[in-house]
Amino acid sequence: MVRYTGRARTRTGSVNTNQLGLKMSGCPSTVGKQGRVTRYMGRRVDCMMGFCRPVRYHEVIWPRIRMRNQKPFCKEAATRCQAAAGGVGTDHNIPYYRTPKKGESGCTPRSFVHTISASFNPGETTNALFHDLNHHIMIVPSGSGFGNPKNHGLPIYGYVSPFGLGPSANLGGIVGFKSNAEPYPEPFYAAFAESEQTDPHALTTSPNTSIVSNSNWWRQGRYLRSKTIAELDIHQYVSGWKDMEEMTVVWIAGNNNNGGDKPDMHTFNNSNCPSSNPLCIALSGNQAYPNQTGLPTDTIGGDYKMRENLYIQFFDSSKNPVGGRVYLWKTKRDLTAAELLANTPTTLNPWTPIPGNVYPSDKFAATTIKKSQFSNQLSNASFFVIRQERHTAKLDNYGVKFVSMTFRT
Repeated sequence: MVRYTGRARTRTGSVNTNQLGLKMSGCPSTVGKQGRVTRYMGRRVDCMMGFCRPVRYHEVIWPRIRMRNQKPFCKEAATRCQAAAGGVGTDHNIPYYRTPKKGESGCTPRSFVHTISASFNPGETTNALFHDLNHHIMIVPSGSGFGNPKNHGLPIYGYVSPFGLGPSANLGGIVGFKSNAEPYPEPFYAAFAESEQTDPHALTTSPNTSIVSNSNWWRQGRYLRSKTIAELDIHQYVSGWKDMEEMTVVWIAGNNNNGGDKPDMHTFNNSNCPSSNPLCIALSGNQAYPNQTGLPTDTIGGDYKMRENLYIQFFDSSKNPVGGRVYLWKTKRDLTAAELLANTPTTLNPWTPIPGNVYPSDKFAATTIKKSQFSNQLSNASFFVIRQERHTAKLDNYGVKFVSMTFRT
């Protein structure tokens, strides 16, 4: 920049700052120019070619559009990187006469960040992020964060909820997780604590209805189900779940002493088998129910034995999984290949000798998950769930009190 005082001139500031380049158009004149300059300008603009779509000038469509009469008939407008020449107050510092290399700094178009978050309140008619198609979820007030709900002296089986209620005197506090403490203190939370209802929007069906009916299969599991992008308040800014950058989930697992019951394992058909049934197997003085599935993870004692894990997964509009699961908590570690091979349908269950994982505290955990942990291909995703696959009655508890999602467009 040059400042003039009378006839004297003074340089001020940086004299080498790139200024924002003007978009050139038309055929360059060759008068008074060296050939290399004309060729350089020709790389910027093909003067015999028009744009492929209407050009706006001051928000008015410019009428003078000329198309070439041979392929390619038109040219897409230059990208922001190609049209930029640095400039004061901009972050474009790559020469504008070439396309920047992948990952090269200084020429990335400015992006926009959109955030949506959700907590839970029993009085709200709609949630910012989650649908009303949730299954076996209760919105309950913050508890005292200690004890086990099955020891509180109130009915645990059936439909009387102990959460948010005062327990027996020996526990001396409100049943449930302590959600009104850090991190992200909230007066209410979503308790994975309901039971027995059949799910009209089931995500899966029984693998074999002769072993477990769909009616029984759909009574299992709990989940929060998100809305679709079109149902979110930010739908006008976000084109799909593929624009998601990350999500943060604030959650907790019960450990029998933090206000929730400890999730563990669940098995269908695991009640004692009558001795009149020739398929029953004597086991420690009891008649164990046979393994009807033949799965090495079942062995004897029931069918479709499964950990009561908590995980997040995306689905398409037909309820087909998209990408992988991201686990927040596993009740037991994964079985090794050797442990699976060592089992037959008549041996003891392979999960039995493996100790259960115990959630370490009475505080909620804040877990941030990047999109790549699910899949970078979420273009077909319609919704996601935070899901616990199995549970027993109102026990095996998890809690979620806050979810935040960041999108970048």
